[in-house]
Amino acid sequence: MQHPVRARMRSLAASSIACATVLTGWLSAESAQALTPDERTAGASACVHPAGWEAVRSTGEARDHTLTAVQVRRLERRLGDRLAALRDLPAAAPADPEVIRVPVVAHVLAPDADTVPIRRAGLTRQVDILNRAFAGRQLGATTQTPFRFRLRDSDLTINRSWYRSDYGTQAEKNMKRALHVGGPETLNLYFVSPPGAPATLGWATFPQSTLRHERLDGVAVNVETVPGGAATGYNLGDTAVHEVGHWLGLYHTFQGGCSRLNDRVTDTPEEALPQYACDRDADSCTAPGLDPIHNFMDYSFDRCMRTFSDGQNDRMGLSWLAYRG
Repeated sequence: MQHPVRARMRSLAASSIACATVLTGWLSAESAQALTPDERTAGASACVHPAGWEAVRSTGEARDHTLTAVQVRRLERRLGDRLAALRDLPAAAPADPEVIRVPVVAHVLAPDADTVPIRRAGLTRQVDILNRAFAGRQLGATTQTPFRFRLRDSDLTINRSWYRSDYGTQAEKNMKRALHVGGPETLNLYFVSPPGAPATLGWATFPQSTLRHERLDGVAVNVETVPGGAATGYNLGDTAVHEVGHWLGLYHTFQGGCSRLNDRVTDTPEEALPQYACDRDADSCTAPGLDPIHNFMDYSFDRCMRTFSDGQNDRMGLSWLAYRG
């Protein structure tokens, strides 16, 4: 008997290749264009807080490593090619037919022996937040995904440079190459404290990067974003949820702006720019639907985030099948 979750993914993969309903536009002729060196860095996404934890993000001060249209087309082409190659392979049958279990290895970085930014109880709490969010049980019942997370192991590393590492730095690369464990199915979760203002909330690699840069794969979050951290407005643990969404193949809801393809998911409303705080009336595009301020892939305060869409759920499943399953 075929595994139902995997069978649904394969069905989606086949229909996506046939009519591009879920991954519309990955075979654009422009995706075959030569890429500049900057465009070759499209394997990750980072999310940045404005200056000071108390700053109101609605000021528009936040900066983000938003992907260009060419970078997105490149990622979409890779995903489409991968799904086309995999759709006819026989399906394995995991023990639990309803759940995709993701092992988590937490890497805690510290500047010195006297400073332990987060302990085992805090790690467990953060993984609990991941499970509630992906099970559709955060702030009410919402879309349930098949992903469940288990804290398999954790370690503490004293290294001031790695503790202060930031997106795209040599310190980040050195840290990951030294600490990364497992294959593409293992979520390596790094807890760091990036410098500067605006401060980086977190960053993640997209699944497409696993084939070439497996040891750099993973999610990094600012330790102040964990439950009880100092990142006012962003200290309920949803930065990790947002970044794991990227790790499973999702773009920001505002990727592409007010365009037909935008975030390559058909059931998230078009959104011209990220929404900060919790503006329930935000409507940045003329297309139907208010901006998705409650979606984990926007930039809202943690207290507003509560859902993935059905289309995002499908896309995460396809990305898992293609690269992590």
